[in-house]
Amino acid sequence: MRNGASARDRPAGLHLLQRCLRYRRPDDCRLASIALFFLETVVHASQPLMLHLGISWGLLVLIWLVQVIVYPAFHRIPAAGFVEFHRWYVSRITAVVLPLMVVEAMLTIWWLWDSAAAAAFIAALLVGGIWLSTFMLQVPIHNRLKSGKQDMLIRRLVASNWIRTIAWSLKAMLVTAVAIGRSPG
Repeated sequence: MRNGASARDRPAGLHLLQRCLRYRRPDDCRLASIALFFLETVVHASQPLMLHLGISWGLLVLIWLVQVIVYPAFHRIPAAGFVEFHRWYVSRITAVVLPLMVVEAMLTIWWLWDSAAAAAFIAALLVGGIWLSTFMLQVPIHNRLKSGKQDMLIRRLVASNWIRTIAWSLKAMLVTAVAIGRSPG
């Protein structure tokens, strides 16, 4: 280690991520270790609100892409290849979205604990609504789509996903307004 820093001085999540990249150890590459890395980054960061802002906008862009491009495109996938495509899509989108959602939830809990402001409470309600919608509406629809293409389920997926799209949009605007209000000058 340079400058006298030891492995103990590095956050544990960073150490796991480095081992994952160096040795390609599957146990070190779990989503939990990546989420831990982000949590430790937040704890050690000088501006966690800026990280929250970045995560919020990342999820905002992602949900709008899913809402207006990805889910409607499910209708264009031929029925013969839909199951294979859907399996491919779900595994990849989960690897991107789930760590971001976990970090977002942790940041929101931190914000609520740190300030107990009305904005933090509203953000917590929005994140709670997003998680409920995800695991009570979208995930069950995706589970049913695993068995094959059903246009009615795809329409339901697009329609129900507006809950998350609106909630993430409102949350990104809320976090942005708070960040602007706290910015110097």
